[in-house]
Amino acid sequence: MSILADLNPDQEAVVRAVDGPVLVVAGAGSGKTTVLVRRVAWMIEQGISPSSILLLTFTRAAASSMLARARALVPEAREVTGGTFHSVGALVLRQLHSVFGLPEALTVLDPEDVQDAIGNCAAAEPFPWKGRSPKPGTVAGVLSRVANTKVSVAEAITQRAPDWEGSEAWFEAIGRRYTEWKLDRGLLDYDDLLTWFAAALAHPQVGEHLRARWPYVLVDEHQDSNAVQLDIVYGLGGDRPNVMAVGDPAQAIYAFRGSAPATLFHFRERWPHTRVLALETNYRSTQPILDLVNAVDRAMVPRFPRELRAVRPETAERPKLVRVANERVQAEELCARILAARDAGVALAEQAVLVRSMWAARRVEAELLAQRIPYRVVGGLRIDEAAHVKDLLALARIAENPRNEPAWTRILGRLPGVGTATVRNALQT
Repeated sequence: MSILADLNPDQEAVVRAVDGPVLVVAGAGSGKTTVLVRRVAWMIEQGISPSSILLLTFTRAAASSMLARARALVPEAREVTGGTFHSVGALVLRQLHSVFGLPEALTVLDPEDVQDAIGNCAAAEPFPWKGRSPKPGTVAGVLSRVANTKVSVAEAITQRAPDWEGSEAWFEAIGRRYTEWKLDRGLLDYDDLLTWFAAALAHPQVGEHLRARWPYVLVDEHQDSNAVQLDIVYGLGGDRPNVMAVGDPAQAIYAFRGSAPATLFHFRERWPHTRVLALETNYRSTQPILDLVNAVDRAMVPRFPRELRAVRPETAERPKLVRVANERVQAEELCARILAARDAGVALAEQAVLVRSMWAARRVEAELLAQRIPYRVVGGLRIDEAAHVKDLLALARIAENPRNEPAWTRILGRLPGVGTATVRNALQT
């Protein structure tokens, strides 16, 4: 199969755009993944060493899928480095552990262990206000916000925990204790993987080493990058960037993680000679839906000029905007439409309700149950979030690093009659 086979002109232009900074504005359903896969294969076919290519994604599944598809086209693609920002950061820090004074057996704390550690730090730093104090999860959220967006602690509290405005000094003290606690034990959390990766790229010698290792960088879903991830992208590109970032400001929905639609515009500001290419052909929707999308997109400020075009044949169906009084009426309206579609011959298995988050679906679920409409939820706990799996991982972490206090806390806390105070006393002896 030819690498350029079946590509439309816009897609082929992106695949061939190998050198220099390139920004690809890719609407939903435009074949973005196909383009990234073909571009990796095209670069290798043009003589670029696969080991010099880095593909950054936001999920492990996306990286694995894209690299597998690239290997099917060009077997040498197995030497391409691909993964999430966090996994590539972990790779870099493990390989350069001695530069940063980290142990060779680098241990990364999971979010629950982070909260346990912050809880212990908070216990040693009395909260200055009378009455209740912030929960460890709240403190962890504020400190994570600071790490990912580079805002001040005061700004992070306003954004994530406004009830605790005015207690910045205490949050900062907990942050210092938590940082010292991690360094003393050779531990990192997920936020550290990004901040330390960015710091490595900012170092004159280490940064040059990493840029020489990966002179070609591809970034998927760049609209979801937060401030520290932007530092990583810009650090990888340096002053002579061969960086392609693919994204869509209209799909920026992770503001709660620190991303923003302006991320794509910052890319062009960082490297003014950036080529901007657009994928405007849509293979997923019909033109009436895209007409609505185009109308919304034209109202965005700032924006990249584009007009999405459909490949699928047009139908008589038009998008409908339904205004409802509240969530209860919304749930009733959804169920009424589901039943009407079923009666018209559309099987329940062929219908779906899309929600922004699972909490928003609870009212709909209640109505589905009330009307005895069978349904299934796509999502739920991942296997690594199940309690028994976390227990097993804690034992493995203790075997790797006997100083891993969060792992000990989890295991000892499973013993009958052992509470938090007993665990803390045991670990201090």
